[in-house]
Amino acid sequence: MTRVLPVAGNVIDVVSLAADVADGGSLSSGVAEIAGGVAGGAGGAAVGGAAAAALGSNPVGWVIGGTVLGGLAVGAGARWLWEAAVPLESRESIDDFFTGSPPRLEGYVPPSPRSRPYVGAN
Repeated sequence: MTRVLPVAGNVIDVVSLAADVADGGSLSSGVAEIAGGVAGGAGGAAVGGAAAAALGSNPVGWVIGGTVLGGLAVGAGARWLWEAAVPLESRESIDDFFTGSPPRLEGYVPPSPRSRPYVGAN
């Protein structure tokens, strides 16, 4: 939404991200979607402007349409790519870090004191 409504769009994005996280959604996936949407909106606006120039028509509708469609498509694609490329455990660890929950260290075994190199007194 930030692509079409500069100030109100930012507020809508933050509120929708907060609502998604409150409903149990992933913070990192939501941030990936917003970042992808911003990039897609900028690209869509450029494509819309180029299409309007090529067709010789009013650029406002083309730019707005390109911004909205590009932002939605690339934002959804960025979220999908993030969730497909990053393992669930990694995404949950990232989300826990930013939401203030203690990290889960299941399976972590601290190194033995013997594994550290000996530093003699010289």
